[in-house]
Amino acid sequence: MNICRHSVLVVSVLLCVNAVVSAQTLIGGKLQLFDPVSGNKTVVQPGLSSGTDTLMLPATSGKLLANDTSRVSAAWLVGRNDLTAPANTSVGSTSAHDVILIAGGTASTNQRLILSASSNTISTSDGGGFRFAEPVADGGNFSAFIPAAQPGNIVYTLPKSAPALNQFLKATEVAGSNVTLGWAVVSGGGSHYVGEHHAGGIVFWVDSLGNHGLIVSMIDLGTDEAWSNVDSVACGNTTSDDGKVNTANIIAQTDHTSSAAKLCDDYFNVDYGTGRFNDWYLPSRDEFELLQNSDVEVENALSVYGAPATLFDENVYWTSTETDNKNSIAYSFYTYSFVSVRKNTTHYVRAIRSF
Repeated sequence: MNICRHSVLVVSVLLCVNAVVSAQTLIGGKLQLFDPVSGNKTVVQPGLSSGTDTLMLPATSGKLLANDTSRVSAAWLVGRNDLTAPANTSVGSTSAHDVILIAGGTASTNQRLILSASSNTISTSDGGGFRFAEPVADGGNFSAFIPAAQPGNIVYTLPKSAPALNQFLKATEVAGSNVTLGWAVVSGGGSHYVGEHHAGGIVFWVDSLGNHGLIVSMIDLGTDEAWSNVDSVACGNTTSDDGKVNTANIIAQTDHTSSAAKLCDDYFNVDYGTGRFNDWYLPSRDEFELLQNSDVEVENALSVYGAPATLFDENVYWTSTETDNKNSIAYSFYTYSFVSVRKNTTHYVRAIRSF
């Protein structure tokens, strides 16, 4: 008697949980997962579909967030966040009312806000908004950012540093659809701002009235300079906050002939369109920190100006503040931190001036 072994398809799936092996079956398109303890089961079955649907699971745990349009998900809904009706899908800490991103609209297919790992936040259809719920018990009110009708995309870059009292956001650079914002003073005050091309260089700090501030040179003055040829005697009178005084004291040392400070003191900038000046000095530790706090605005301004202006190198730059008789403070753009280094080592030099 012949038995056609190919007329029967047997599918067996073994699941080992807590050393218990349970048989799984595939019946009529249903996948049945048996509880290894009580004998109950979970049944997974497809709905009616016009084609093949693929569900891509994330690698981490959480609540699955599925996309109804593509039926594909590679992300989890995080924590205790809510996933409600399409007209008001909230992503964020809704119980604490910290941040709520509203998606949806009046139509269930409408998508006002999309968050994905592969793209920026994209607003489609009826405009959408970015909402901050009020931090009170009822949480019924909110503040929102809503775009107006516009001919194209606009990207705003916020200033890196905090504002001084009475300052406001001002467009300091517009390049096509990219807008860089900086801090400016209210009407009646000065007009200077961080990132301004002014008085021989780029403004990197201004006072609360916008009348006075600090300017960094458009170029590096040196790339292989020792702090001073006097490298084993303490200057003894450099401070962390006054580079102009430090520069004068370093140059006044006995037997001094060359230094990063003298390089700055001797500098007489070419005219970059805002005048020539010869009162430059080597920044102190605190002044260089102010410069680093505004590096985004400064680098943007240098990039817009172009050659012969130069960006900061990924290297180590001197300050005029010494540590002891053989060491002084420098700033490392490798580690974005201040370091104490030997005075006889060579590093980059950038000058500043005040106005």
